[in-house]
Amino acid sequence: MREILEAWVGLMMVMAFLGVLLACLLLWVAAKLSRSRLVNQTGFKKIFWAAVGATALIYCATGLFLLLPQLGAIYGFFLGLLLTLFLFKGLFRAPWTQAFVLWAFNGVAQGLAVFIGSMLFVGGIGDLMKIL
Repeated sequence: MREILEAWVGLMMVMAFLGVLLACLLLWVAAKLSRSRLVNQTGFKKIFWAAVGATALIYCATGLFLLLPQLGAIYGFFLGLLLTLFLFKGLFRAPWTQAFVLWAFNGVAQGLAVFIGSMLFVGGIGDLMKIL
């Protein structure tokens, strides 16, 4: 049991690290593509901390929902993604359309992080779901 827990924590740390890196890159691209002056003129430092906050929010929600049987991790992941929409709206003081663009790019980054992490360390998404 301890080995499984250690492997799970290690996997989540790797996926969170990948999530921050990919989210930072894609949020920077989304900020540059956005036509909002408030979002477009933000610095890389603010985008980095937004990526860290979004990733932390997603993985905290996932961790909390792991207590639910069966699909708790999936529900927690999607709830965390939904909450990041409000995080981006408040942090960048952007209208809903620009916040949604940032949110969509963050969702792609987090999904890629889960996919890459599960392929590298578990063997696939199906095997990851067996562990959870």
